[in-house]
Amino acid sequence: MNQSVLSARDVYKRFNGGPQPVEVLAGASLAVQEAQSLAITGASGSGKSTLMHLLGGLERADAGSIEVCGRDWKALSAAEQGRWRNRCVGFVYQFHHLLPEFTALDNVMMPLRIRRETASIAQAKACEMLEHVGLASRMLHKPGELSGGERQRVAVARALVTRPALLLADEPTGNLDIDSAQMIFDLLAQVTREHRTAMVLVTHDLELAKRCDTVLRLSKGKLQSVRKPADIAA
Repeated sequence: MNQSVLSARDVYKRFNGGPQPVEVLAGASLAVQEAQSLAITGASGSGKSTLMHLLGGLERADAGSIEVCGRDWKALSAAEQGRWRNRCVGFVYQFHHLLPEFTALDNVMMPLRIRRETASIAQAKACEMLEHVGLASRMLHKPGELSGGERQRVAVARALVTRPALLLADEPTGNLDIDSAQMIFDLLAQVTREHRTAMVLVTHDLELAKRCDTVLRLSKGKLQSVRKPADIAA
């Protein structure tokens, strides 16, 4: 039986930096179970990235609750949030955010070393994950020596090396060509199935969104269910 990995209820977020407050989220709600993929679409500036930051505990909601693996972010201290994030959540962004001075292997080992796993165990797990994403022959190369698609595969390996229950992918294919984008999505979908990882994908690529189990559209601060593929672009 599938278990709930992520639950967000009536989430509100506003920003007060300008001449008038901007309400980005106004009661957004969603739920994702293990092995489920959920796509979030919406117009540019609708608040999709802000929502992802809130789901991952990187920002604090003004109201509402966000639970990951049964723990509410707002009930945790900053230190507890960091540990819970390292344990339960993996992130993939549009830009890979790899450390340029380190090899692909070193980059993938990083979350495990933060978890205080030994160097030998971290290296073994990182090597296994890099092999899984097809980069066994490139793991000692630095990001500047890799193609855009290869760098994003390293980022995927880094996000998944801790075997997180939840993967948050914010436009992970937005900076790639069509073939590389399809490859990255196929990789994410494969791992979601194999490890029963819940995935939330923000994407402007409607064809990729249609391949997820559930599609939601963020509009006027709320998430609306998209029932038919043809409705995604509406």
